[in-house]
Amino acid sequence: MQGETSGTYETETDPMLNEIKDRTPLNELKSKRNQVRNRAASKMKETINKTDDRFEKAYYTFICCFWTTISIIGYVSYNYVTECLDDRYIIDNTTTVISEKLIDHETPGKVQVNCTNDYPCRWNCTYIDKHFHKTPDECTYHDNLNIFIGFTIGISICFCCQCVFGGSKETTS
Repeated sequence: MQGETSGTYETETDPMLNEIKDRTPLNELKSKRNQVRNRAASKMKETINKTDDRFEKAYYTFICCFWTTISIIGYVSYNYVTECLDDRYIIDNTTTVISEKLIDHETPGKVQVNCTNDYPCRWNCTYIDKHFHKTPDECTYHDNLNIFIGFTIGISICFCCQCVFGGSKETTS
């Protein structure tokens, strides 16, 4: 007999039984449950999409602020260094009066220069530093450029070490 297999009756072939089966209260409840699930799933997908959009906007805002901050720090640092170097150039070329006996270490035989209060000697700061290995008060630098450069080099070394040795560690299972 067609439709019978191993003692069971196939309901897929009988349209009347399928129609009765679809009208049972249990199936109606299941269909309502599935509709509620589908609506909840679609709302969750919309929420996730909105969250992804918000996250993406926040991410791009953060990246923009980060690079703006880095640019401002670079600009201020560049201006500080150039200003300090300009000031140092002016100090190095300032004429200074020496009124004490000093030894000129750059001349052959290390000649002693006789500068006194009655007959002072006038040289610029670069010459005094190079020849006499002294730095008068007028020739000292009043900035923190050496500390700034040391700090910048230290941060750069830490950054390079982090890039080379501090990569993400992947775990294998």
